[in-house]
Amino acid sequence: MLNEVDRFNKENNTNILLYASYLNLSQRVIKTRDTNEFREKISSLVTKEFVIDEESIIGNTLDNNSIIESMKYHIDLEDSLCLLDVKVSLKRCNKYYNDSYYKDYLLSIFSDFIEVYNLINRFNYDNLLDEVSGVNYNNIKDILLSKLNDYSKKI
Repeated sequence: MLNEVDRFNKENNTNILLYASYLNLSQRVIKTRDTNEFREKISSLVTKEFVIDEESIIGNTLDNNSIIESMKYHIDLEDSLCLLDVKVSLKRCNKYYNDSYYKDYLLSIFSDFIEVYNLINRFNYDNLLDEVSGVNYNNIKDILLSKLNDYSKKI
């Protein structure tokens, strides 16, 4: 749609006002005549964040594998490129851990979650920018311990 706005602006030698407001946050708005700026701002709103409220399940539920795959998608641990990404993923895990329905599913894929969650909190912000690769649920604890060990050697 923004490409069409660009086309319209060029054909009519104008710049129409683009306007968007955040859902449920009417005081937050995007207001610009620059389509590139608008693209950047709305792209920054795309997230994998989610909210879990305690719920009563009625009717049919997904099979266990579908629930686990959905959780892994939202946690997004394996796409971590730096320790800050890992920390964000672990915060998502914590939401699952604190929900009575999802806790057992989380622990089935990430049995040492609590230990790993406590480890990531030992890093300071500068350390969180360190790169990581090949992170998964089985090796994250070893990666964090290795990084902590490297930092202690530098001191």
